[in-house]
Amino acid sequence: KPARYPHADNTDASAQQLAELFDLFVDDFELGAYRRWAMYNVWRAITPPPQDFPLAVCDARTIDPADEVTVTAITEERSTDIVHDTMSYVHNPAHRWYYYPDMTIDEVIVFKSGDSDPTRAVRVAHTAFTDPTCPPGVPTRASVEMRALAVFE
Repeated sequence: KPARYPHADNTDASAQQLAELFDLFVDDFELGAYRRWAMYNVWRAITPPPQDFPLAVCDARTIDPADEVTVTAITEERSTDIVHDTMSYVHNPAHRWYYYPDMTIDEVIVFKSGDSDPTRAVRVAHTAFTDPTCPPGVPTRASVEMRALAVFE
């Protein structure tokens, strides 16, 4: 289901923990061997336009660190719960939100979900929202996302 509150998928600490997990999947990978790493989300709608709940992203330059609130997400699984810290955001009129209406399945949004360099935009707040211009009766938006880690020498 679309997450309908402003959030980022990681905190600094949880992004670091996820980045360190890549050594489980890649032979001879050591995160510390790189000067910098960044994590990205690649998101796309898989239902045709129009979408009733499009994705909006916030310009990271408009977010004050005081706007961020750590939230622990718990996904209940059969064998064990998955616990992961995420970031939520309090309202600030300075935030600048953008969205791309009527996305086709050939279009994607790429945004950052973590960065080891704190002098850069570390993460992008995003949310789904009800588009009041969407005609009634359309199928509820479905989407898919992929996560990627980039490392820099």
